Formats: sequence, C-alpha cells, structure tokens
Amino acid sequence: MASVVKRVGKTGTSWQVKWRYSGRRTGAGQSVTLDSERDAKRLKAAVEVRGHMVYDTDPEVLDRSIIGIRPTTPGEQPAVGGPTFEAVMDEWLDQHEGRGSTVRTHRARKCQLSAWLAVPIESLTDSDAEALKNDLSKRGLAPRPALSTAKAVCTYAVKRRLIPGNPFATVKIHRPDLKAWHRLSEEDFALLIKHAKTGDMRLMIETAYESGLREGELCALKPERVIIRKGRAWLAVRLTATRTDDGGWATGEPKTDNGIRDVEIPLDLGQRLKAHGNKHWTFPSRTGRMLSPGTVQTRWRRLREKIAPLGFSVPEARFHDIRHTFASDALDAGADDLGVSRDVGHSSIQITHDIYGHPSERKGNERMQKLQAWRAQTAPADRHLKAVS
Repeated sequence: MASVVKRVGKTGTSWQVKWRYSGRRTGAGQSVTLDSERDAKRLKAAVEVRGHMVYDTDPEVLDRSIIGIRPTTPGEQPAVGGPTFEAVMDEWLDQHEGRGSTVRTHRARKCQLSAWLAVPIESLTDSDAEALKNDLSKRGLAPRPALSTAKAVCTYAVKRRLIPGNPFATVKIHRPDLKAWHRLSEEDFALLIKHAKTGDMRLMIETAYESGLREGELCALKPERVIIRKGRAWLAVRLTATRTDDGGWATGEPKTDNGIRDVEIPLDLGQRLKAHGNKHWTFPSRTGRMLSPGTVQTRWRRLREKIAPLGFSVPEARFHDIRHTFASDALDAGADDLGVSRDVGHSSIQITHDIYGHPSERKGNERMQKLQAWRAQTAPADRHLKAVS
C-alpha cells in the first residue's frame, strides 16, 4: 500500500507519498512530495485504485491531474466558476438519507472520481462522463459504481439548479449481468489449495468455499466470531471491510440487515480457524492489522496466473466466484433456496433467483424426466390419446 509521510523542514511542512510500482516488494520505489496533506491523501488513494501501477514520472502525476487538478494548456479559457464537483458531492452526502454504510460507500468512490473533484461542476459535459467511463474500464475497474455515484451527484445539482442538465443523461451505464460468473470445479479448488503461497490464502479460499463469505467479510472476521459449541461450528458475520474517506480500509456494518447472519461450517474448519491468526483478526496482514480486500485480490490474481498453465479451467475467475460456487453447489445438492439466500446474505430471495436461476429453471428438466418415468410405469399398455370433440 502507498503511505503518506509528514516532513517538517526549514522551508515549512510537506507530505511525501511513497509506494512501490506494482505494489510488490520488488517493485521500484516511487515518491512524490506535496505541500498539501489533502492532496497527498488523494494521490495515495489514486495510486491504490490503479493497483500501484503508477510511476512518479507519469505525466498525470507530474501535472497533478491524477488528483483532480486540471492542467492549463496554452489558449485554454479560464475555468468556469461555481461550486466544485467535490463541494456538491459533500453537500449531497450530508443530506443523504441512506444507511451509514451506503454513505460511506459513496464517499469512498471519491478516489475513482479524483479527476473531477476540483473541477467546477457546471463545466462538466457528457464527453467528460464518457471519458471517465472509458478511463475506469481501461484501468480494469467496473465503471458502473463510480458512474452511478457521479450521476446521483449531478442529479442533485440539477435539483439545486446548479447546472442546467445532467451530463450523464446520454451516458449508458449498463447493469452487470448477474449470471456472468464462473463455477469452479473440485479440480480447480485442488489446484488453488495446492499452489497457494501462504497458509493464510489456503485457509481463506477453503473458508470461502465452505461458507460463501465475501472478501470483505473474510477480512473483517474476528476470532471471537468463530463459534464452536456442542460439536458444531459456525461463523457469526457481523462486520465487513469498507472503504474510508481517504481511500483506506476499516470495519463497518454490512450494507443490509440480511448481511448480519450466522453461517454453519465444518467442525474441523472451525477448529483450524480458531487456532489461526492473532487475537484481533482471523486473517491478519503481515503487519498484524486487518487484511484489505485489495491485498486479497492481488494475491488471488498472482495465484490464478500461476496455476493457469497447470489445468485451471477458468483462468479469468474472480475470488468472488468461490462464493457463487458455494451457493450453486448447495442448491444443486438440494438445499432450499431460502436457506441458501440467508447463508450468502442476499437482501432478498429474488436476488438468489436472479443469479442462480429460479427453481423452475434449475429443476424443470429433472421434473420432466420424473414425470415421464412415472407415466411410463403407470399408464396401461394400450392407452392412447383420443381427440375430444
């Protein structure tokens, strides 16, 4: 992760942002010194959002456009006045009536919208919105969450008559295909467990496979939430990892009440989880703090690339697909839809049906075969269909 270090010298106070390219220990060291702590935190967040794939000599770093300072080019017209996008966004968030976790989620997306923060909101156009959409896609980020937040901010600005129209009116924000996920086989999991570099990653993959927990829920899992009683074990999910305003990570409540749940797991897995980690976290980082979902994604990507030549059937699979595999396997094994929906923490059973199919879709062929078999056994040999006049 990138870090911000305060420097006090004869000429005043400055803040140095330090990181390693690619985020690995072997990556080349990078550093940028800024006069503002606020700009330093923005740069830190922007670097982390880009997966640390940023050099301190990159043009967007040198001209500070990476943190929302738009460089002036020869012949450019003076900037339009009025409130900045950040000011309007802060005002909108202050009046937001959603849950605290929802507000924190919107606020955390500032790092993805950093190029707009210092820009007057009335100067934004639909071309800026399309450019942001393309930039997020090129960086391997799903554009829909950040664009949805930006669209809501601009809608609020229109209601406040700060801008005449919403620049997102012509920008299409496609909803993700809920069924576009990859199912992992037993052979795939054997490869993942065998080649995981650390015991932490092996145990985390196995826990996700047996419980369907999300990455954030696994990172925020505390030892006292692994409960063993009367020969049974379960995980009491009460927290998840959430983004902070400065782009870091902290624990927070799940987005919905259904996210607070108890998920039963095999007893031997519960015993191993109890003996793992430190007194604060079941899956701690190397420094003993809470492991971040970003670190999990990095480790997963490296593991996936490592086993791709060894017969891994879905080289494009995400860590989140382990959760989908858990739910899909449970449904195929005969578990009831409502129970699976509760285990994975869906806000409604309709979401479970949207992702994994309605029971009529999953079991229609099975029912048809059973019906035909029953009719074949019970029908008289000379039965035939007669037309009804």
